[in-house]
Amino acid sequence: MIRYLAAGTLVGFAIAPGPIWFLCARQSLERGWLSGFVSGLGVATVDGLHAAIAIFGVAAAIRLAAGRATWLELEGGLVVIALGMKMAGSRVGNTRPRSPPEACWRPTWAPSD
Repeated sequence: MIRYLAAGTLVGFAIAPGPIWFLCARQSLERGWLSGFVSGLGVATVDGLHAAIAIFGVAAAIRLAAGRATWLELEGGLVVIALGMKMAGSRVGNTRPRSPPEACWRPTWAPSD
Protein backbone atom coordinates (compact mmCIF):
# COMPACT_ATOMS: atom_id res chain seq x y z
CA MET A 1 0.00 0.00 0.00
CA ILE A 2 2.75 2.48 0.94
CA ARG A 3 4.62 1.53 -2.22
CA TYR A 4 1.64 2.46 -4.42
CA LEU A 5 1.08 5.68 -2.50
CA ALA A 6 4.72 6.68 -2.98
CA ALA A 7 4.61 5.76 -6.68
CA GLY A 8 1.42 7.79 -7.17
CA THR A 9 2.94 10.77 -5.38
CA LEU A 10 6.07 10.62 -7.53
CA VAL A 11 4.03 10.40 -10.73
CA GLY A 12 1.86 13.28 -9.55
CA PHE A 13 4.87 15.49 -8.92
CA ALA A 14 6.49 14.41 -12.18
CA ILE A 15 3.70 16.06 -14.19
CA ALA A 16 4.49 19.51 -12.78
CA PRO A 17 1.71 20.13 -10.25
CA GLY A 18 -0.04 23.44 -10.53
CA PRO A 19 -2.86 25.09 -8.60
CA ILE A 20 -5.50 22.76 -10.02
CA TRP A 21 -3.51 19.69 -8.97
CA PHE A 22 -3.32 21.07 -5.44
CA LEU A 23 -7.06 21.82 -5.49
CA CYS A 24 -7.85 18.20 -6.42
CA ALA A 25 -5.35 16.88 -3.86
CA ARG A 26 -6.81 19.06 -1.10
CA GLN A 27 -10.36 18.06 -1.99
CA SER A 28 -9.32 14.40 -1.91
CA LEU A 29 -7.60 14.72 1.45
CA GLU A 30 -10.33 16.78 3.12
CA ARG A 31 -13.49 15.24 1.66
CA GLY A 32 -12.44 11.89 0.22
CA TRP A 33 -11.35 10.51 -3.13
CA LEU A 34 -14.76 10.94 -4.76
CA SER A 35 -14.70 14.69 -4.14
CA GLY A 36 -11.22 14.96 -5.63
CA PHE A 37 -12.28 12.87 -8.62
CA VAL A 38 -15.32 15.09 -9.23
CA SER A 39 -13.10 18.18 -8.96
CA GLY A 40 -10.80 16.67 -11.58
CA LEU A 41 -13.78 15.97 -13.85
CA GLY A 42 -14.88 19.57 -13.50
CA VAL A 43 -11.43 20.81 -14.42
CA ALA A 44 -11.29 18.49 -17.43
CA THR A 45 -14.73 19.68 -18.55
CA VAL A 46 -13.75 23.34 -18.38
CA ASP A 47 -10.44 22.65 -20.18
CA GLY A 48 -12.35 20.87 -22.93
CA LEU A 49 -14.80 23.76 -23.19
CA HIS A 50 -11.95 26.26 -23.48
CA ALA A 51 -10.32 24.13 -26.19
CA ALA A 52 -13.59 23.90 -28.13
CA ILE A 53 -14.11 27.67 -27.94
CA ALA A 54 -10.55 28.24 -29.16
CA ILE A 55 -10.92 25.78 -32.04
CA PHE A 56 -14.25 27.18 -33.19
CA GLY A 57 -12.99 30.75 -32.77
CA VAL A 58 -9.93 30.11 -34.92
CA ALA A 59 -12.10 28.35 -37.52
CA ALA A 60 -14.46 31.34 -37.62
CA ALA A 61 -11.55 33.78 -37.95
CA ILE A 62 -10.07 31.74 -40.81
CA ARG A 63 -13.43 31.59 -42.55
CA LEU A 64 -13.89 35.35 -42.10
CA ALA A 65 -10.40 36.16 -43.37
CA ALA A 66 -10.51 33.77 -46.33
CA GLY A 67 -12.00 36.36 -48.68
CA ARG A 68 -9.64 39.07 -47.48
CA ALA A 69 -6.38 37.14 -47.66
CA THR A 70 -4.73 39.37 -50.27
CA TRP A 71 -5.41 42.55 -48.30
CA LEU A 72 -4.24 40.96 -45.05
CA GLU A 73 -1.02 39.81 -46.71
CA LEU A 74 -0.39 43.31 -48.10
CA GLU A 75 -1.07 44.97 -44.75
CA GLY A 76 1.15 42.46 -42.94
CA GLY A 77 3.93 43.05 -45.46
CA LEU A 78 3.68 46.81 -44.99
CA VAL A 79 3.89 46.42 -41.22
CA VAL A 80 7.00 44.23 -41.54
CA ILE A 81 8.63 46.75 -43.91
CA ALA A 82 7.81 49.63 -41.53
CA LEU A 83 9.29 47.75 -38.57
CA GLY A 84 12.41 46.94 -40.58
CA MET A 85 12.87 50.57 -41.58
CA LYS A 86 12.41 51.67 -37.97
CA MET A 87 14.98 49.13 -36.79
CA ALA A 88 17.44 50.09 -39.53
CA GLY A 89 17.28 53.75 -38.50
CA SER A 90 17.69 53.20 -34.77
CA ARG A 91 20.89 53.00 -32.76
CA VAL A 92 21.73 49.79 -30.98
CA GLY A 93 22.17 50.07 -27.22
CA ASN A 94 23.55 52.92 -25.20
CA THR A 95 26.58 54.45 -26.92
CA ARG A 96 27.76 56.40 -23.83
CA PRO A 97 30.80 54.64 -22.30
CA ARG A 98 30.44 53.69 -18.67
CA SER A 99 33.00 53.76 -15.94
CA PRO A 100 34.10 50.28 -14.82
CA PRO A 101 32.41 50.30 -11.35
CA GLU A 102 29.10 51.44 -12.80
CA ALA A 103 29.24 48.85 -15.56
CA CYS A 104 29.82 46.11 -12.99
CA TRP A 105 26.76 46.63 -10.83
CA ARG A 106 24.16 48.46 -12.91
CA PRO A 107 22.00 46.35 -15.20
CA THR A 108 21.75 47.50 -18.83
CA TRP A 109 18.00 48.11 -18.52
CA ALA A 110 18.31 50.40 -15.47
CA PRO A 111 17.83 54.11 -16.11
CA SER A 112 21.03 56.12 -16.16
CA ASP A 113 21.58 59.25 -14.09
